[in-house]
Amino acid sequence: MLWIDLENTPQVLFLEPILRWAHREGIEVEVTGRPHGQTVALAKARGINLSVVGDGNQAANYGRVRGALNRIRELRHFARRHGVKALVSSSRSAAMAARSLGIPSIGIMDYEHSLHWPLVISSKCVLLPDLLSSAHLPFLTRRRSRFFPGLKENLYLDHWQMSREATRRSLGITSNQRFVLARPPAESAHYSTDLSTQMWVGAARKLLDGGADRFAIMARDEAQASWMSLNLGSDSRIQVLPSGVQGPELVNAADLVLGGGGTMNREAAVLGTPVWSTFCGTAPYIDECLAREGRLTWIRAQQELDRVDPVGNGRGETRGPFPRGMEIVLETVKSAIYGRNPWAFPS
Repeated sequence: MLWIDLENTPQVLFLEPILRWAHREGIEVEVTGRPHGQTVALAKARGINLSVVGDGNQAANYGRVRGALNRIRELRHFARRHGVKALVSSSRSAAMAARSLGIPSIGIMDYEHSLHWPLVISSKCVLLPDLLSSAHLPFLTRRRSRFFPGLKENLYLDHWQMSREATRRSLGITSNQRFVLARPPAESAHYSTDLSTQMWVGAARKLLDGGADRFAIMARDEAQASWMSLNLGSDSRIQVLPSGVQGPELVNAADLVLGGGGTMNREAAVLGTPVWSTFCGTAPYIDECLAREGRLTWIRAQQELDRVDPVGNGRGETRGPFPRGMEIVLETVKSAIYGRNPWAFPS
């Protein structure tokens, strides 16, 4: 039996293809999810049946540690009760629970500066996008890594059927209107900074002043939605989207994405939508590469915000597809299920 754990919202989409593959192969799957951000709502919207395990957002560091320890304990009970044989996840808690029970696990990650050592030491193998093969990685991380072509977002976007025109029509957006999709920073993450939020608000105001016709906000939770609405003021162009909305179609339909960092920025890069990033933590190596490719624009200081053109130069080319990426991921997952060497396959 395969076990998939969803610890935050982006994991729903890039782990879903593995879940669908397992169902096609007749492999029994159990899915657990943490009630954090929009994780559970998005999973249900995608038709994924899951067991909710653990608590949601924790404001203080001690609360996060306590919540993580409690979740590890609850996940251990879940894994024992269901007799799972292998885990695939980006979840530190699930990986540690699996290791304590002797269950082989495969990890997936793409931000080298995150607190990833619990995932690495607990996993049989860790899958990373091939751009990170040139990044500085800790010795153990590199030793346990297997690299796949493309970004983790390519794992689902390469096969996602969507129509930019149809989505814009459904939103009532005409071809000559400028549509901005905005995702605020993850304020509860351990790598969050106040400056990221300050720059995001400044960039949002510049875009509204610069002629954005529609400005849709995908808040990470209800508290953030209320806070953003208060800080941006009342404007008929601003819409706070409901929880569990399908992000990739909106990213594809947008003329620009304003992101606080993370998955939506990289979805935009894959789909050819220009993206501004106000992430002011330690810069992800992948995002630095995307910036050099001209797919991402950094907004991390007032000087950068002053220089950027709110109208921009239009959409770019897509990044991908990378079919070999998913093949490598599935080969590695099979190694955990059937007890094989994850490095026995050619890359």
